[in-house]
Amino acid sequence: MDFLLKFNFDASQAPRSTSALALQGLGFKGRMRNLIAGGAAFAIAATGTVVVPNMIDTVPAAVAQDAATDAANNTPADMPGSSEATAIRADGVWGQKQGYQGEVFKQYGGGLGARNGDDVLMPGVKVFLQWINGQGVVSPVYYTVSDSEGKFVFDLSKPVKDANGGEYGFDLAGDSKFQLRTWAENPDPARLMQVKTGDMMAGRFHGRLSRKNESWDFTAGINRVVNSMVVFEEKPNVDGWLAKPEAQRTEAGKNTGKYGTVRGNVWWENREAGGTLANQYYKDTEFNDRAATDTKVVGSYVNDEVARQFDAWKDANAGFTPDEFASAQKQIVADYEAENGAGSAIAESVVATVASNGDYYIPFNGLYGVSRDKQNSGASISHTISDEEYGTVVPDSDVDHGSLMKWNGTVGQKHRHINSDYLYVYPVIEGDRDVWMNSFQNNMFQSPELATAVNALESYNISNVKFAVFTANPMHDITNYDLSSRIAGPGDTAVNTTTGLNPFNDYVIQWYADGVAIGGASKTVKANESGTLESVPFTVPEDLAKATVYSSQVFAADASGKATGTVLLADSFLADPAYIDYPTVTGTAGLKALTSTPKFDNPNTDKTETIPQGAKFAFSDPAAAEKLGVTIDPDTGVITWPKDKQVKGETQVAVTATWTIPGTDTVVNRTVNADFNLKPTTDSVDPKYADD
Repeated sequence: MDFLLKFNFDASQAPRSTSALALQGLGFKGRMRNLIAGGAAFAIAATGTVVVPNMIDTVPAAVAQDAATDAANNTPADMPGSSEATAIRADGVWGQKQGYQGEVFKQYGGGLGARNGDDVLMPGVKVFLQWINGQGVVSPVYYTVSDSEGKFVFDLSKPVKDANGGEYGFDLAGDSKFQLRTWAENPDPARLMQVKTGDMMAGRFHGRLSRKNESWDFTAGINRVVNSMVVFEEKPNVDGWLAKPEAQRTEAGKNTGKYGTVRGNVWWENREAGGTLANQYYKDTEFNDRAATDTKVVGSYVNDEVARQFDAWKDANAGFTPDEFASAQKQIVADYEAENGAGSAIAESVVATVASNGDYYIPFNGLYGVSRDKQNSGASISHTISDEEYGTVVPDSDVDHGSLMKWNGTVGQKHRHINSDYLYVYPVIEGDRDVWMNSFQNNMFQSPELATAVNALESYNISNVKFAVFTANPMHDITNYDLSSRIAGPGDTAVNTTTGLNPFNDYVIQWYADGVAIGGASKTVKANESGTLESVPFTVPEDLAKATVYSSQVFAADASGKATGTVLLADSFLADPAYIDYPTVTGTAGLKALTSTPKFDNPNTDKTETIPQGAKFAFSDPAAAEKLGVTIDPDTGVITWPKDKQVKGETQVAVTATWTIPGTDTVVNRTVNADFNLKPTTDSVDPKYADD
């Protein structure tokens, strides 16, 4: 009985010659063809559906599963330095030349421009680095680990080598287009967020003119970067006690005034503009920062009794740390609510919705009284607040955010207050995203004035409480070729993957040849809800005349869909004009032995190319080739298929050619496909295949 094995693969998009799409050594193409594995014949339609006759029981399950995985991913096994998982360790020594160094710490207050007194250094954190030069050469991903003092150093003295023996170094001084990017692995993703990745670029590339806090030493022979800062903060309201239960929260109304309110902005951060301060993030539309429209922002503050208990604890515990006070607050709230009910420790929790321009508005009703320690002012012009009213939430009928006098109690008005030094405001962000909290960097009630650039004026007129949302570890990878071990040839198609960018934002992927943009080789793509971009493939020209470094680079897109700013992410590969092709062999199955001879002269160039010096040839999957019955001459690459082993239809065999670049010790591997298209003999058995 025939049955269908579905592959998530569009065969029409297959590269012309790549082992990435090999099924146990036998490659894919867009037309119907026979594939041989374990003795069974397959048929692949252009739809990507594999139709398997009833002799499939002769094929190990792992064969089909591996093939499906490779076809879906369009990539062979990750090469060293192609991702975080395969990053190359590059530990350095503090102060060394051709190095990059900095510190990792958890922040407890103040701006991002420096490590402050309460901030805690973090050992054992894995930090990553990658660079790109003016030729479009992108380095592997390197990593190192912060030491017992939270310090880390990359040794970048070893050059990157391509398959042709070319060397590319970490060269700040001699290359004005040189850029780098850094990011870190979160050691506690359940509780922490990465809010600074070395510089202020959220894991994106930056250069000598766009860096913020890093110090680049361009001195010849030094090429060193210092003052890198990798910063973590606590996830907002991670344990849930810093706001009332959802059923007890109130929805913010329209903006009716500034008194007794908290206002600010929430946006998706893409990167920072040059010349701005390193102590905070800015919403900058030039670099595709976008409003976090419809995001919810929750603001809460504690009632007077709980605030007085917080004060008493501080008075009794001189020299306390932020963590100690946060733990004490959590216990005081828990004890109070155990006696008075869930949510009772918090005076108000108000929920606002971020508008289309990124702004939010949180209005509090306030509590009656001059402060938590003073019921009335004693001035005759102020309205007297009764014992029953003192400390209670002002009813809606007496709320007026446009009246200064109602909030300061003048001319017969009732005083009202907010315990704004025990406030907590946070955005509710879905998914695995990082949020720069600015004002509320650890999980405790605190004053927003501890942050940078917050405006806190009289009568609780609090503004510029802002939040930047981003992913700190975006990745862009050319999946099937690289600079050294998997180089491409004429006609080969490179594909890329991009993850971790801002959802629903527009980006441009542009291809470059030796650092120069290729006309017509760009596309504007929109990130999906997870921040992933579709692949933008590139095919190496058939008439490639010299070894060329190709790079795909990701940019933010402006409103018209054009690339703006500098490169955010990039990867590169080497294409070499060495040409190897097996012309399709045709004939009738079973009449005579057939041979397939590789050609080395590129028909698209004027010069005559010959076999690469010292080249050796072998089947990419010897076991599959043996079952098919084909043999190969290791010196010439000639494939022989005996007549008694042949099958009708289109059959493809993957061959790997290996040679060493003359004058170097660099080994090149090139995988190409040999095609056979055979007609059946009159007495051959015609197996039945499903069309889909």
